[in-house]
Amino acid sequence: MPRCPRCFAALGAFSTRALDAHCPQSYTTHGASELGLAEFPPVDLTIMALVQTTLVGGLPKDPTCPNGQCKVTETHLKKAYAAEAQAGLLTAYLDGILQSAPLCELVASELCLVSITVLQIFGFQGQALGRSLCIVVAHRQLWLSQGRVSDEDKSALLNEPISPGRL
Repeated sequence: MPRCPRCFAALGAFSTRALDAHCPQSYTTHGASELGLAEFPPVDLTIMALVQTTLVGGLPKDPTCPNGQCKVTETHLKKAYAAEAQAGLLTAYLDGILQSAPLCELVASELCLVSITVLQIFGFQGQALGRSLCIVVAHRQLWLSQGRVSDEDKSALLNEPISPGRL
């Protein structure tokens, strides 16, 4: 059976362990906790400091930004993480199908095309996730602009990176 080398090269980058089609693990991701997919990541320490500042009076009692907009951003980011995990599962599943049984050339080429399309969607989803993280940075700036925080403290907080695996 002719294999699609581009597809397997791309799948190899995302899949180190093929899933069996009949395995209940197809509903979970191998190593999900190490990849940050087991649960929604905790809040970044900088944002937590801003929330605590609100509690001690550094920010106005009822800021206009964080409540509604942060909930929308959090929901969007949860959906993005879930979509990334599903795309990874689908590519691993397709890789398992391609390697497990001899398929006719037409079916194999169609599966390769589907795998490549899923990987492209995976990439676009990563870009969308990056844009969503930019919204988190914008929330930081808006929180700081509404608070009674000195300019030195603002610049220090704005220069803090978003921690890997955290918002």
